[in-house]
Amino acid sequence: PDVGAAGHRGHLPRDGGKPMKLNYKRTILVGFAFFLICAFWQAYDNTVPLILTNKFGMSQTWSGVIMALDNVLALFLLPLFALLLKWAYHKRRMNFMQHFVHAIHINSFFLLLVAVPAAILIYYAEAQENNDAILVSFELFFALVFLYMLLSSHTVYREGWFKTLVKSLLVFGSFTFVALCIAFVLIIRLIYTYWE
Repeated sequence: PDVGAAGHRGHLPRDGGKPMKLNYKRTILVGFAFFLICAFWQAYDNTVPLILTNKFGMSQTWSGVIMALDNVLALFLLPLFALLLKWAYHKRRMNFMQHFVHAIHINSFFLLLVAVPAAILIYYAEAQENNDAILVSFELFFALVFLYMLLSSHTVYREGWFKTLVKSLLVFGSFTFVALCIAFVLIIRLIYTYWE
């Protein structure tokens, strides 16, 4: 009798063969990746409010508002990024959650890498020097994020390099434009509220 794709006990493969074994190496690697993301996120949540209050002279209230907006934006922007990936790779037989996991993967790299331009910005803000290093670090940051997105998309969606490059440019450009527009509106609103 047909017992379904997972077997009657939920752990048998389709062909009714031996039960699947846990891949310990892959499980440890995935667990370690999640551990690094959680450790970075904890450091981010503890460090950024200190930077906002000590280096930029913001009050604790405004620092908290910015940190809350950060989490709210992540809540809405990650699904938007996944939707853009789904639109770009609509011929792939992948559901939205697979694109969403890929979006989280790229966002994790973004969060790990954002520490470099942030450190350069803090250094030059503290030294009060007008240097092109800040601009160069942000340009390099966005170039590395795009390059990682290109490599990741090529690996996940298994398309040729040219198609992946064009689609990555469209997704990255569209998402960056929308995110910058939202950030601009929120910053203007924050400045307007702060000066009232």
